[in-house]
Amino acid sequence: AGVPKSERTTVHKNLTFSLACAEGFLMTSEWAKANEVACVAVTVAMHFLFLAAFSWMLVEGLLLWRKVVAVSMHPGPG
Repeated sequence: AGVPKSERTTVHKNLTFSLACAEGFLMTSEWAKANEVACVAVTVAMHFLFLAAFSWMLVEGLLLWRKVVAVSMHPGPG
């Protein structure tokens, strides 16, 4: 709706999407136990999505580091 477009909101949207998809696959994992191919497919998808979520967390940490620490490393005028 009225969400401002910034790097931070983009990271949060992608992080939320990857976590929601991974949790969806986690809920279907009980069903996939019956079929070996489905079990492997759900496991691969979950690993990929949780890896994506951790990667987005890393991106968020680097973004916060750049906004907080990197700014204070440059001396101001005078």
